[in-house]
This record gives sequence, structure tokens and C-alpha cells, in this order.
Amino acid sequence: MCGIFGVVNYGGKLLISEIGQVKQIVANLLDVSECRGRDASGICVVSGDKALVFKDHVRGGKLVEDPAYKKIMESIKYDNNFRYMFGHTRMMTKGHYRFNVNNHPIVVDKIIGVHNGCISNDDDIFNVDKTLKRIGQVDSEVIFQLLNKFMKEDPNIEEAIKKTYKALTGSMHVVFIHTDYKKYLNIFTGGEVHFVNNKRKSIMAFASSSHILNRAVQGFELFRDKSDSVELKFGSACRIDTSNGKVHLFSVRENVTAAFSAAASRYDLSDYECPD
Repeated sequence: MCGIFGVVNYGGKLLISEIGQVKQIVANLLDVSECRGRDASGICVVSGDKALVFKDHVRGGKLVEDPAYKKIMESIKYDNNFRYMFGHTRMMTKGHYRFNVNNHPIVVDKIIGVHNGCISNDDDIFNVDKTLKRIGQVDSEVIFQLLNKFMKEDPNIEEAIKKTYKALTGSMHVVFIHTDYKKYLNIFTGGEVHFVNNKRKSIMAFASSSHILNRAVQGFELFRDKSDSVELKFGSACRIDTSNGKVHLFSVRENVTAAFSAAASRYDLSDYECPD
């Protein structure tokens, strides 16, 4: 049981006072998400065209004290267009947390992602597909190796997600980006991911549970007016266009469309194609 979370700014430049709120909300998400894993933690921050990653084998509340974390958070400032961040708190299963390559976010070529759950057929996939070059021991790595492979074959994010989901056995809540298409933040799940969205401020946040999310954003002006509260269900996925906040919901399994149809009706949805 690990924790995943994130904040998406789709409204352009934030006010200086709002930058401070974002930084504190991120710190809160790391701290509150410790209940889902204390062995390691990490974040990916995308500002402008840069994607910065920091992770270490410390609990979330301790990560925020690290100078490297503070340096990355300095990239969230008024004049450089902070776009989004996502993070992870880890409870170790396979792949020891002392080896930082096993901690999240995991970077495989142009894929950066986090995973909550357990994959049981990762060894089988690596043994059969010799084009995949394993870099650590953690089972989660196979998810991002497959996404990278499928995106190289066909740069269609939705199809890559469906193929990856189909190939895997186990449980998964996944957040990832492809650095050639940083405009899109992608999430697919075998369980639940909770969102709050303030359309007036053009900002949204998400986390593994509503309890974590509500505690992290409570009391902040940025989320005082929560226009939407949405829950992704089993077998569903979304692609968030971080330039305008539009969310494209789709199924990664057959016959589960009804599981998120109510959530879909809350959003101004558009279907997106990846750029060539």
C-alpha cells in the first residue's frame, strides 16, 4: 500500500501568495500520505519545459527537509509557469528501498511515473521480452518499461496504457508522463483515485484517498471553492490536458464504462490525440 498524489495548475501564472500555498499543499500531501508508506518518498515537478525528479529512502515528512527537495520546490515560482507535480510515498514490497532506483518516481527513458500496488508477473515479462532492460528490482518498473516500449512503437498514450494494463497481472494505481508530451498527465487505476477541482482558480489536486486529499488542502484559499469532486473507479483512466484542465476519461477494461460515467458528466470532456 503506497500513496500517490498530485497538483495540476492549468491556469497559467500563479500569484506569489498562491505559489506559497502550492508548496505547502505539496508538503502536506507528502506528510499525510505517510500513512500509506514510510520507507521512501519522491516527487516530480514540471515547470515550463523542465521535469525535475527527487526521491530518497526517507518518509514524506522528512523528504521536505532535504536541500535537494527544497531546490526543486524553488522551481515553483511566479515567472516560470509551474504546470503540475505528482508524488509518491512508498511501503516496500519487492526491491529494497535502500537502493534508490527502486523508489518512485521511476524513470525509464522518457517515462516518469509512480505506482501504488503490486505486479506479480514482472519477472515473467522481463524474462520473455529481452528488449526491456531492467534497471532495478522493484516490480513497478515493468509498468513504465512497457509504457515506454509501446509509446516508441506508436505515440498514442491511450493505446499504450491499454496495452500495458492488459499485459500486467496484479494491482495498480499509476500516474505518469512522457517527457515528449509533458502537456498530458496520465492516470490509470485498478482501484480509486480522488480529485478536487477548483475551476475558478484553474487548479486541481488528487490523492489515493479522499481522507488524504481533504486533509492536505483543508484551509487553503486555492481549494476553498471545490467546484468538482471526482473519483476514478476500477479499470478507468484519464488523460489531463494541463494547458486547460480538460479531462478525457476512458476505460482500460471492457464493460466498466458505467463505473465512471457519473464522474465524466461533471467535466467538460474532450478527446485528445497525441501530437505526431
